[in-house]
Amino acid sequence: MNLGHATYIAWLLGAALPVAIGQWVISPARQRAALRATVISTLGIGTYLSIADRTAIHEGIWTFSDELTLGVRILDVPLEEVLFFYLTSLLVAQSLALFTASSKIIPKTRDRDADAPA
Repeated sequence: MNLGHATYIAWLLGAALPVAIGQWVISPARQRAALRATVISTLGIGTYLSIADRTAIHEGIWTFSDELTLGVRILDVPLEEVLFFYLTSLLVAQSLALFTASSKIIPKTRDRDADAPA
């Protein structure tokens, strides 16, 4: 589906936002508890990846279609690409918050091998 200049951002937001929102729906208390770590890691990793992307663009490793992007650039990197890095970092950080939370609610079970005859 080609939406002209809005294609990249439409696909990006359509894929990432439902997951990010869903992570808050699943466990809002855990997301709030991990908010500081989530913000710090998202900003740090998103910034690093955006800078690396800028380098790759300047080295001619890849380019972006002017027809499929909005044309807004942040330090020569398309807005959509910068958002991609920050949203991906956010999804990973929020997933880690959920994963660590789920490990605390799964009941511990006895080690079956410990009861097995030798």
